[in-house]
Amino acid sequence: MQKISFEEWKNSMSFMIDDVFDNNFLQIIKPLTQFINDSSGNLSTTENLSKFLTIDEDNFSALIKLKALVSLIGLSEERLKRVVSLLRYRIYNEEFNTEWDIKEFLKRCNKILNSKIFW
Repeated sequence: MQKISFEEWKNSMSFMIDDVFDNNFLQIIKPLTQFINDSSGNLSTTENLSKFLTIDEDNFSALIKLKALVSLIGLSEERLKRVVSLLRYRIYNEEFNTEWDIKEFLKRCNKILNSKIFW
């Protein structure tokens, strides 16, 4: 395996050294970040969290909000899928055939959030 030079590595990381790119990226995510920050005080109950994760509002789809929230709390989508699969199997005694994708999780969000494992 051939190592690349520092200059080659640095030049391949435009997002880390390109202020225009960085600023454009931050402007794109700013409205969603602000929306989640503004909503965070209302997410302390199962009902409010479920509503937040399942209803499209303020130009943000439920899917985008879930992905952003999962990212903000430091959880990967894959880890979320595993936790949900474990809930389905252990708490709800469902036969495990496949993991749900994120869209399926959103459809069944109320059931999952009302699980005793979360509260």
